[in-house]
Amino acid sequence: MRIVGDLRRRYESYVQRGGPDECWLWTGPTDAYGYGVLKVERRMRKATHIGWELLHGKPFPGPMTCHTCDVALCQNPRHWYLGGHQQNNADKVARDRCSRLTGERNGRATTTWAIVEELRRRHTGKYGEVTALAKEFGLDRSVVSAIVNYKTWVSQSAAVHTR
Repeated sequence: MRIVGDLRRRYESYVQRGGPDECWLWTGPTDAYGYGVLKVERRMRKATHIGWELLHGKPFPGPMTCHTCDVALCQNPRHWYLGGHQQNNADKVARDRCSRLTGERNGRATTTWAIVEELRRRHTGKYGEVTALAKEFGLDRSVVSAIVNYKTWVSQSAAVHTR
């Protein structure tokens, strides 16, 4: 797609620029995830993809523009890097921006770190033990199994332990 002057003006009209190292916030329309979007040739496109094309003068190579600042509305190219879903998810976890691996802060958590540690301490791998622990702690058997096998409630030390 060739970027034309009108698109550049439309894009720039929604970017609130700050200093060179500050976030430049998108003030236009957003998608359901809070990222800036702009309608181009009858379809919605991510503002960061359009901004990347304006900066580099060629089509966006994808698959996604990641933000070092963790601000979905940021349009400062100094805060962007090209990456994939796996890299982006790893960055979210490393910066503690992902609820999936944050234990008690996960809205779907059914237990606490204290109980997780107790389950792991008491688990020996004997037949029927997971079922017995699940009954004792009032948890589903699948939850206890995932915990003692380090499939959920994974901390940095636990991740190292399982490798």
